[in-house]
Amino acid sequence: MVLSGRTAHGTVNLTTTTDANGHYEFGNVPEGKYTVSILVPNGYHEGESIVGNHTGDVMNATTIVNVTLGKDAKANDYNFTVVPL
Repeated sequence: MVLSGRTAHGTVNLTTTTDANGHYEFGNVPEGKYTVSILVPNGYHEGESIVGNHTGDVMNATTIVNVTLGKDAKANDYNFTVVPL
């Protein structure tokens, strides 16, 4: 999982991995506008992207753009599916 974006203090680029159940979390993310994306693992192809409980637009099956986070925002359920080949 990759989170990238711009804040009042500059550019943010964070990465994390999902747990065994596919859950992921980015902690202490400053206010800003972000893109969330995945790298599809070998042996899979992309499925669909699902925008969570905050703002955002599906750009394609691996990317959600325009995720705007305010102070102390809790953004949940930005989901991506991958399908075995």
